[in-house]
Amino acid sequence: MTETDHQRKHAVRSFWIGIAFFVASSVAIYIASRNGGGVIWYGGLIVGIASLVRAVMSYRASRASGGPALTSRAMAVVGIALLVSVVAGGVAASSWVESENVTATVGSCWKLDGDQAVAVPCSASHSYRAIAEVTDEAQCPQEYIGTVEGDAGKLLCMVDD
Repeated sequence: MTETDHQRKHAVRSFWIGIAFFVASSVAIYIASRNGGGVIWYGGLIVGIASLVRAVMSYRASRASGGPALTSRAMAVVGIALLVSVVAGGVAASSWVESENVTATVGSCWKLDGDQAVAVPCSASHSYRAIAEVTDEAQCPQEYIGTVEGDAGKLLCMVDD
């Protein structure tokens, strides 16, 4: 196997590893952000990007040493894989931004995590919605089923949602 062949093989392997890490991490970030968080998956994005950079560098080295260019079919596959990665990353990013903007206010959504209520985006799976903010539980509307602590010592009155 020539050095050019080795570089090309390395480029292909690095490309698919990068795509796999990037897409898998994006899916994991999407799921984690819908369920209260988790940051370990960001490392997968970094590994994916690093692998894609290595793939480009290996491909360029292969071309510089006389290796053949990618065929139009291979370029189409690369384009589709990159498009899938970008879309997965965009969905993960928007889900993360939405989860980071969750606040304990009237209209916020909540789910039980063990014996604690956790604020989650309303687009995620949830069981309760805050309908009022009061200083005393006796001020909650009649249909409330419980309260959680909000900001500044206030209570949020919850209903099933």
